Amino acid sequence: MRANVKAKPKRGAPQRAPEDDDDDMPRDIEAYRLALARRISIGVSSVLKRWRSCAEPSCKRARGCCAPRGVCGNDKPPRPIKPEHDARNRAQLHRMIREQAERLEAAWKSR
Repeated sequence: MRANVKAKPKRGAPQRAPEDDDDDMPRDIEAYRLALARRISIGVSSVLKRWRSCAEPSCKRARGCCAPRGVCGNDKPPRPIKPEHDARNRAQLHRMIREQAERLEAAWKSR
């Protein structure tokens, strides 16, 4: 077995430009966002061990969530939000935004 030998690229294989390595931002931000959401969903499902009762054969084989359709098949639907909770949350968000705007305005004036 040879050690410390780099694999040669195949002939005709597309070569990456060196400037591609310097780019921190993905080329397609929407694809990146969807991939990140999928990884989060898989991680949560694996931690909660939902794969044990999943109907997907790939999840059972991998002994972890594979989310073959993009989301875990065993995810529970979110609970409906009650109108009184919704109104309270909206008021709290509005109050927080107003307070932050006042702080920023005071900081701007003190310059």
